Amino acid sequence: MMKKKNIFHLLKEMAANRDVIEKETVEQSASSKWLEYRRHLVTASNFGRIICLRADTGCESVVKSMLYSPNVDCKAMEYGREHEQEAKLQLETALGVSISECGLFIDTG
Repeated sequence: MMKKKNIFHLLKEMAANRDVIEKETVEQSASSKWLEYRRHLVTASNFGRIICLRADTGCESVVKSMLYSPNVDCKAMEYGREHEQEAKLQLETALGVSISECGLFIDTG
């Protein structure tokens, strides 16, 4: 397990390089870099587990299970893989736009 100061350093480095990371991870789950970067982040696809905790429940064990689990897959990712193509086509049609493939986005806000 990484030490706290190492994690903060890694997160700052990832935030500073977020544009490069997005380009490096376009292949998403087929990319070893995508998997490695994602291991260190609480992502939108698994944030629901944290937000649904009761106020009096600690989130430490849930966050640790997300960040240090050997398997980064979750139900949201499985659903996304199964429905992504259809959803993209429907969105392109509805908005009249073309959607490009993209990688991991890191929000610093």
